[in-house]
Amino acid sequence: MKTFKKILLVSSSSGGHIFPCLVFGEYLKKKNYQVQYLGIKNQMEEKYLYPITLLDIPNSFKKSMSIYQIKKLIKEKKHIQTEIEKADAIYCFGGYISFLVSIINIKYRKKIFMHEQNVVLGDSLKFSYPFIDKIFLSFDNSLKNRKKCIYSSNPTTTKILSRKDVDIKNPKVLFVFGSLSSLTCLKVVKQFLIKTTLPNSFLVVCGKYSNLFKDIKKENVLIKEFVDMKEILKEYDLVFTRGGGTTLSELLKANVEISCIPSPYVKNNHQYKNAEFLNKKGLISLIEEKDFTSERINQEIINLKRKNNYMNEINPLEIMEREIKDD
Repeated sequence: MKTFKKILLVSSSSGGHIFPCLVFGEYLKKKNYQVQYLGIKNQMEEKYLYPITLLDIPNSFKKSMSIYQIKKLIKEKKHIQTEIEKADAIYCFGGYISFLVSIINIKYRKKIFMHEQNVVLGDSLKFSYPFIDKIFLSFDNSLKNRKKCIYSSNPTTTKILSRKDVDIKNPKVLFVFGSLSSLTCLKVVKQFLIKTTLPNSFLVVCGKYSNLFKDIKKENVLIKEFVDMKEILKEYDLVFTRGGGTTLSELLKANVEISCIPSPYVKNNHQYKNAEFLNKKGLISLIEEKDFTSERINQEIINLKRKNNYMNEINPLEIMEREIKDD
């Protein structure tokens, strides 16, 4: 069997793509693989992924259609080719950059794999499908019956400890709305915090919107711009969140209760499809954004019942490495 030692990891733009890539990269480094990341300039991967080659290209299909951007792509193509040439195998974690790498790799025929964080295939995976060797799925759904697809779970779940119990009667409540947060949801949360007389402990992770909560002065309310999810999930019982695949995978693994408000603004409505899939399995509560009010938050807390009995003992890192591991 061919020895795979130099691995190119491709990811960009959102925490849902970047954090699974980061966790898998850290795992490979500990296994003595040589890891190189590929991302896009002025995106959040600059902060988290190292060593990384950054491309001056758009971060979406829509933005790539202008003559100016096409010229950029032609100029940057050689940098992608250089990284592919150096790699023994490639793992992509979604986004427009993953599509570009899969197309350019046709010439080089390097082993190439993709990880899908959501319950439906994203555009980059749909368009890249003929050129991909294998697709790793975060959720155990019907996609695993398709050729090339295998259920692996999400790499980030390996950082999360499962809870044995949560407090249903007096839950500690966490509000966190993705790596970029959501001003729409935070405004509803603020109204709830102003009105509520509930004695529960509340933590709001607000990202760049901390000024929104500067007038909230309650002893049982904590406001933070960012948190370490693997640590904070040990303490909180009920989480109000968006419907990103990586976030939901982590919360399920933690065995906390989940009230999901999927963003209606994402491509292909994939957050709603994630939430709908899990809601039909009885694992989470689904709230459409138009129905997300301070009154609904109150109802979710006082009527809380145990739903999340999710069990997952597989190791996604080992499953994903298996394709390049020496005999």
